[in-house]
Amino acid sequence: MRLVIPAWRRGFFRAFGSIADWGVRLDAPVALWWKDMPTKSPDEGTTVEELRRRWPTLEILNAMQVRREDRLLGLTGGPAAATVICDHLWDMLNLPRTLPVLRCYTSSYQQSQHGETGVVTGMPGLDAVQKRITGWQGVWAVYGPKWRVGRPWTWPWVHRLLTWPLFVLQFAMIRQEARRQDVRLVLKVRAKDHTPRAIIRLADEIVTDSDLYPHRGLNLCHSVDLVIHWQSGVVFEAAAVGVPQVALQTSHDYLAAYPWTSWLYESNRLGLPFVWPGVVETVQTRRLRDALQNADVDRSALAEYRDVYCGPLDGESGKRVIEAVISQKP
Repeated sequence: MRLVIPAWRRGFFRAFGSIADWGVRLDAPVALWWKDMPTKSPDEGTTVEELRRRWPTLEILNAMQVRREDRLLGLTGGPAAATVICDHLWDMLNLPRTLPVLRCYTSSYQQSQHGETGVVTGMPGLDAVQKRITGWQGVWAVYGPKWRVGRPWTWPWVHRLLTWPLFVLQFAMIRQEARRQDVRLVLKVRAKDHTPRAIIRLADEIVTDSDLYPHRGLNLCHSVDLVIHWQSGVVFEAAAVGVPQVALQTSHDYLAAYPWTSWLYESNRLGLPFVWPGVVETVQTRRLRDALQNADVDRSALAEYRDVYCGPLDGESGKRVIEAVISQKP
């Protein structure tokens, strides 16, 4: 029995790269499953050569080499008979009840809310979190939204075309406030986000995120004074590092097929990942300037948030996932 990590998209390693690292360190039965699968997103695909350079001791499999007794990480379909699901409670809500699943929860709280068996491992994607550089850095990090999603002239694409002027306005407001406070703006982009040139020109520095693991977006959190995003997954990374953050509310229509989308992104209920006073505030345009001027971290609120959404931050979540899989009977 092996723990098989899907490896044909870079985004997989944002969540699972630590598990691959721990597989090497422990000499554990961990393998990478790669297939030549064209992606819709530029620069999202991986190559066998770079996987071998990054994890030279891990076996790289094709679909025919994945066995029924293997455990497949993160996917609910494929050659393996059982699946290992990591991270958040909502990632587990769509799973077929008949599918054998090992649930690896981020925190004890999320396990208690789900009412299912499993093990608390923490979030492997946060294993690379390092201690924040203290003191004033004079830098704000802006994690841009997905500016174009879907095929041309489908509704999500048209919706983005109609709303991108709002994003440009918001970024201009961020830049204006940054100039007032004498800070530099670093914009983190990915090729697949199709960031408009009107935004690119407003940033002082552009950072791309094409690394496998640890990804540059996480490293950026360690050395900035403020993180700004459009309800991005960086919310957990910024909280783990302990940096103040502001989230701008935006549409997630490209995730409409998932039943948890409206609950997770559109609700303003306190206690959700993007609505936690003292950690992260989700605002609309009219409150953006005030949020930028007053963003701060409350240490007590941050500790509670980490307990709920980040789990243990000891760098060993990937190790615990491997140990949980190995402890299972084939």
